[in-house]
Amino acid sequence: MRKTLEPSLSTASFEMKYSAMPLPLFEKAWGQCISLWLEQWQLKNSAGIALSSPVWRWPDGATLQNQIKLQMMTNLTGTAHVHTELSVVAGEVISSASLRSARLQMPPSWQPLMVLNYKPSQQWSPSSEKTVVLKF
Repeated sequence: MRKTLEPSLSTASFEMKYSAMPLPLFEKAWGQCISLWLEQWQLKNSAGIALSSPVWRWPDGATLQNQIKLQMMTNLTGTAHVHTELSVVAGEVISSASLRSARLQMPPSWQPLMVLNYKPSQQWSPSSEKTVVLKF
């Protein structure tokens, strides 16, 4: 968020400014940040064809602002909060075509980033079956 909205601010200055913002203003800034990110990402299959827009799941503004406050307190006091949860952004794309690989172009401000992808497995459960065996 800092790298997108306020790249010239230090991390400490960003945390101070955004943790003290009234929640409606913070949520407005968070919405602007998400809009910018959605303009910058692209996902294409191995043939270079754009895949449909994912269904995104973003942390809500109040949760994110609270995480920024906790991080700021940690930085000020020099203590670690081992119970601080990470913010997770998830995008889910469903494709009717078989995918072996895809190319993801992310906003530059997302770097560095850990990307987790998975290939789910599907199976039909006939109506005569009362138990389904799930395989991982």
